[in-house]
Amino acid sequence: MTPLDWGLHTVFKIALLLLMVMIGRSQGGNVYIPGSGDSVYYTHAVDTVKNPTMFSDSWVAPDKGLHLVGSMIMMIGSSQYLMQHHNKRTRDALYIGGGFTFSLGLLKEIRDNRQASNRFSYKDLIADAIGITIGGILSSLE
Repeated sequence: MTPLDWGLHTVFKIALLLLMVMIGRSQGGNVYIPGSGDSVYYTHAVDTVKNPTMFSDSWVAPDKGLHLVGSMIMMIGSSQYLMQHHNKRTRDALYIGGGFTFSLGLLKEIRDNRQASNRFSYKDLIADAIGITIGGILSSLE
């Protein structure tokens, strides 16, 4: 395993751990953090299902972290796949991977807008774009 492979593998593992913790936080409930010896209970500040008029879209919500980390992982995975299995140049793989990842984020926001208890969030798309940018930078390291 080359240092680059080891580095990307480590970044992927850290991102996956963060994603798991953030999913637990966004869902509410117990999340066991290894090494802490105990579990921690997280809840939502606003329950939009019970009261859809109280929609809150904070910049620091766990949802933004999920968008950022999820987009970063999808960007790294799709661009690396294109470079390694389809012999795409780095630049082309980044454009295709970024477009693919952003399209999925946009489709998710359109779907959210159709739900009674949810809304379209441009802040989520910005978090997606930041994740795509970080993933693109990590994918282009040689």
